[in-house]
Amino acid sequence: MSLFNQDFLSRSFPSQNRSTTPYTAWTYVDQFDTDLWTHSGGDNTVSGGELNSVLQRAQHYSYYDIKGSAFSDTSWVMRVTARLSSVSITANPNITCPMGLRDVTTGTGSAADYIGIGPFQVAAGTWDGAEGDGVSMQSAQGAAVTGAVYTGAETRYLQIIRQSATLTDFQVYEDSDFSTLDNEALSHTTPSTNDGLRYAFIGGRNDAASETNTCTVHYDDLRFEDATTTPPSDA
Repeated sequence: MSLFNQDFLSRSFPSQNRSTTPYTAWTYVDQFDTDLWTHSGGDNTVSGGELNSVLQRAQHYSYYDIKGSAFSDTSWVMRVTARLSSVSITANPNITCPMGLRDVTTGTGSAADYIGIGPFQVAAGTWDGAEGDGVSMQSAQGAAVTGAVYTGAETRYLQIIRQSATLTDFQVYEDSDFSTLDNEALSHTTPSTNDGLRYAFIGGRNDAASETNTCTVHYDDLRFEDATTTPPSDA
């Protein structure tokens, strides 16, 4: 074996799905062609090249140690495609299922630091930012309302940029090029103690036993870049 081959094989690369990804400029990518996630409960599954989650009351959640260590406490970028299906919006209960980064792998009802974005339904459906500093995901969701409303099945392209230790941007786009905003971008104050975020995390939450307010969200093309506030160039 040549010295080049020995050196190449000895290197450590991020654990991720990259077999078909066009996102070569991104360091951490998951297109869900295989299941690299740990799931608690039966409502989150990886199939058909998507991470699928049914919004429900139980604290079902999934996580993936996509980097292998914590992301920067002051700068990182996340993009993900979110496709809604089976949407039924009623007045109650509140339901949510955001994607983002979290500092622990325990259930969604436990205290944690968290930054994410995803669907949130009360009497209407909105794409909301979620931020929590030592609180449950229930408390975190709806903390940053983007104003982007949905009334039924649709696909949106979600972006988070942690601009500093104390500021996070949430954006919802209509196109995969991330050029047309669904609504105005939102900059939201973040506690500087919201730190140590390591795990890509998705968790459904429903505030009541009734399941009349329902939604299924399918996530795809998840990617992160650390220690930057500028998304890589290949969307």
